[in-house]
Amino acid sequence: MAPTYHSGRKPHGAKRKKPVNTTILSVLLIMVVFAYIYHGLQPENSPNTGEDLNASVGSITTDRGIYHSGEGMSLNVSVEGATENLSVRVYGIRDGRGNYRINDEKTVTTNGSVEFLFSMPPCYGCAGVSPGNYTIICEILSNGTVVANSTKTVELAA
Repeated sequence: MAPTYHSGRKPHGAKRKKPVNTTILSVLLIMVVFAYIYHGLQPENSPNTGEDLNASVGSITTDRGIYHSGEGMSLNVSVEGATENLSVRVYGIRDGRGNYRINDEKTVTTNGSVEFLFSMPPCYGCAGVSPGNYTIICEILSNGTVVANSTKTVELAA
C-alpha cells in the first residue's frame, strides 16, 4: 500500500519524477517519421539505375475517336525519356461489376512505343457498359512503381 501524504507534497527524501518535455519528444517523433518516409521513397538496389524515372508519356493515340460495340481499337503509347526496364499499363471502361474491360500491360520497346489492340465491350446487356465517353488511363511503370501517367478519352457509341 502506498503511503498517504496529507500536505499533497512528498517528503524531502522521496524521488520526484522529472516532467517530460513534449516538444523534444514531438520533434524526435517527426524526425523518425520523415526518415522512414524518405527511406521508403528511395529506389531499391537493383540493376535499374533510376534513369527511367525521367520517363513521361509522350502521346496516346487511337485509330478512331468513336467506337461501336465489339469493334477493335488500336491504341498507341509513346514514351519519352529513358525507356529501359519500363512497362506501360493501360486500363479503363468499367463494367457494371466494376471490372476494367480494357486492361493490359506491355514492355516498352527500344524505340519508346507500345501498341495495344483491344475489342470494345458490348453495350448494354450482361456487359453492363453504357454508351458514352470513357477515360483510358495509361501508366508508365518502373519495377512495378508508377513513374508517369496520362489519360485519353474515347467514345463508345451504341
